[in-house]
Amino acid sequence: MDGALKALSREKLPDHVGPCYFRRLGASWLLTNDWGHHARLDQAQFESFFAGAPDKESGWFKGLVDKGFVRDHLDFRGLSSRFARQHSYLWSGPRLHIAVLTSRCNQGCAYCQAGSSLANGKGADMSFDTARKVVEFAFRSPVPEMTIEFQGGEPLLNWETLEFITRYAREFAGTSGRTLRLAVVTNLTLLDDEKLAFLMENRVGVCTSLDGPAAVHDRNRPWFGGSAHASVEHWLKVIAQRYPDEPGRRHPRPNALLTVTKASLPHAEAIVDEYARLGLTSLFARPLSPFGAARRSWKAIGVAVPEFLDFYRRCLDRALALSLEGVPMRERGAGMLLTKILRNRDPGFTDLRSPCGAGFGQLAYDHDGGVFTCDEGRLLAAEGEPLLRLGSVFDTPYEDAVQHPTVRACAVASNLEDQPVCAGCAYRPFCGVCPAYNFAAQDTIWGRMPTNDRCAVYQGMFDLIFERLEDERLRPVLESWAGDGAPCGPECAGSAEG
Repeated sequence: MDGALKALSREKLPDHVGPCYFRRLGASWLLTNDWGHHARLDQAQFESFFAGAPDKESGWFKGLVDKGFVRDHLDFRGLSSRFARQHSYLWSGPRLHIAVLTSRCNQGCAYCQAGSSLANGKGADMSFDTARKVVEFAFRSPVPEMTIEFQGGEPLLNWETLEFITRYAREFAGTSGRTLRLAVVTNLTLLDDEKLAFLMENRVGVCTSLDGPAAVHDRNRPWFGGSAHASVEHWLKVIAQRYPDEPGRRHPRPNALLTVTKASLPHAEAIVDEYARLGLTSLFARPLSPFGAARRSWKAIGVAVPEFLDFYRRCLDRALALSLEGVPMRERGAGMLLTKILRNRDPGFTDLRSPCGAGFGQLAYDHDGGVFTCDEGRLLAAEGEPLLRLGSVFDTPYEDAVQHPTVRACAVASNLEDQPVCAGCAYRPFCGVCPAYNFAAQDTIWGRMPTNDRCAVYQGMFDLIFERLEDERLRPVLESWAGDGAPCGPECAGSAEG
């Protein structure tokens, strides 16, 4: 055991050591603190800081002073301001509102979380009456800006309701002085020129799935009407031609999500290259979650944590290499973590908050008007477990929903200070847990982090990012990936694979 670790385990810490967490990364150590600062120390510096008498005139020690790691040099006003900025969502309300327009879908994706029924089979669509109630319910949230995200099933199968909500919500936003973002998560197979014109003119962001080259995408996402990949490629090119990038861009840039299955594993670099070929400037590589068809098909398509992290490393490194070559490309999962690490801001991704956004960062509305803490909570209900249902837009007041005992329970369960393992983790200032995932994977909203795959995935992602931040060639690229903390919008769309 290192000398510093021996001191930490058996002796009182030196008086100069302030509150912090640490983790070994290769030959050096990462230090973090609750203010969102981080620092890297080599072995000698680490031992000197924790178990010896550091040179207080050294540059590395002065750096720790500036970042709030030294007990008798804490700038409480400045540090508290940083903490409040990174946790500003705690003084807000639900900004993300997910409206499930239909349970029907025209694809048969191997990993579909939504449990969608076929387009011509049994299913349910959101009615105009329900849609009106959903909009009115969402606008009870006391926030200056919000996002309504259309999901399914395949939301374009209920096009009339999508049009209705878009117009009705825009009217509400105009009269209330709110900033409204709209996004649709669609497979694009039902898009046509008229629908596209409506989406673009009404500034509805388009988010689709792209699992890679045609062979991988069509295997994961079969479409009975032909090649799903060909449809995605066609419409991405059409959007690029009709609505090119321009100063003060009016029309939202389309985004795509990547769901990693066994079929993806050999093709990490080719998948990133496919995004670049189709003119996309970012991708969002996500592991499978244990909901819907993904749970039932896990043995065939599931990916173990080490496999995913190896894939993610290759994906990340290819995106970085393209960026260095002048080809715009960003891995959005890394971008969200970097926004926290480098900008000390919340990127608007409700799954990475402490407490998480269940019920007070986001709400989800089923096609029948049922209100849930999040879209994953709705997915649990579709599988027969209504644990995270808060009521209905027809008979539940907004205030009762957001103050529901379930919302309070999720807040407690996802507060990392109360999680035994998370409380001492070096990544705690930047991380978050998901009660819905925990319940689906481990039968408890608290979860058990030592055996929690989601926890292991994020630990691995943080390791990769902090290691690459030490590379002088890569750091400027990673800094450019970090956002400004804008609220969640189309870029973060797609809570569920479908």
